[in-house]
Amino acid sequence: MKYLIIFSILFSLPAQAQVRYGTVGITGYVAPASSISLWAVEPVGSSVIANLIEGGGPLSLIISLNDNIKTKYAGGIITLALRSNFDYQFSASWAMTINIKPEDVGFGLGNIRASGSHTASNAVSSAKITPKFNTNPFNNGLATIKDLENGATLMTGSRISNGGLLNSPDNALLVDLWFAILRSILAQQKTCTIEVMLSLAKP
Repeated sequence: MKYLIIFSILFSLPAQAQVRYGTVGITGYVAPASSISLWAVEPVGSSVIANLIEGGGPLSLIISLNDNIKTKYAGGIITLALRSNFDYQFSASWAMTINIKPEDVGFGLGNIRASGSHTASNAVSSAKITPKFNTNPFNNGLATIKDLENGATLMTGSRISNGGLLNSPDNALLVDLWFAILRSILAQQKTCTIEVMLSLAKP
């Protein structure tokens, strides 16, 4: 009986040795996400049809002369909504023009503002437009579509969206793209098509 008790004690030790105490760590990962969408179109001395592939891609504009409005320039103001959960670089490249030379199309961007409460608090202040494009072509700006021929960085900044989806109305950075053509040039063809490629990516 004595040996049986000793044997039982020795046999129970390995079971006690299996007890472990510690902590468990969980590491998460948020995939980078961004989008470019069309927010508004404002014609200037013309009629404008704008099409954009959502998320980033070609922005196509058809600008037709409106003979009822006698302004110096014809064109349009295209408002885009940019969204990202990372620091970004907003770029563009000239894809094609029809019935117009790219150097005859003035281009610029500005009027940056938040779309709502889920736009990051520093999204507007951190947005930095490349100086050449930070001019309004309707007021003798410096840039044209020709300057996008080999691709160009238009703007850089920090994370834009705090929550929401890639199509939420309240988490975007709004920016105006200006396209201006001298009325005397557009009058020769009455209508023209401009296409630029847009991208929003990590620097």
